Amino acid sequence: MEMTRRMFTKGAGTGLLVLATGGPALFTEGCTAASVFTDIVNWAPVGKAAVQGIITLLQGAGIVSPGIGLLIPVILTGFDDLLADVKIYQSLNPPPAGALAKIVEIFHLIVTNFQSMLAQLQINGGPIVSVVIGLAQVILSTIAGFLQKLPAAAKFLTGEFKVGNRVVTYTA
Repeated sequence: MEMTRRMFTKGAGTGLLVLATGGPALFTEGCTAASVFTDIVNWAPVGKAAVQGIITLLQGAGIVSPGIGLLIPVILTGFDDLLADVKIYQSLNPPPAGALAKIVEIFHLIVTNFQSMLAQLQINGGPIVSVVIGLAQVILSTIAGFLQKLPAAAKFLTGEFKVGNRVVTYTA
């Protein structure tokens, strides 16, 4: 399937909307340890939609390899699992033992698989790579911001990721 200008504009519009509406600052500004779980619940569908936007762009351009195709459902399921586990954490007082560690582990799985997907991309430049990088920076920097606010969360993010051979940085 060849990507048309209309398909690119539709996917790019979604990504640019996320970036224009504040991106990671929208969800992590003023975020406290007490409110971080509510912020994660509010953000998870947006994060999943951003990943789906990247996938739609890549599929439209014919850039999804079999290896990437295997990671897509794992990443998207990770967002669903994150949402469910955070809601469980919020609903029980006190939260179940190990619930916070499980949330951090799901973030870790999302990030690891997402970064692996990006590293497998074989795109060199142009508007598609720019949109993919912009959305990936928003997703990863938002996750990093959440992890900074979670009590006793492990710090596993490096502040950089690869898109093919290109190294891109981001900050929480």
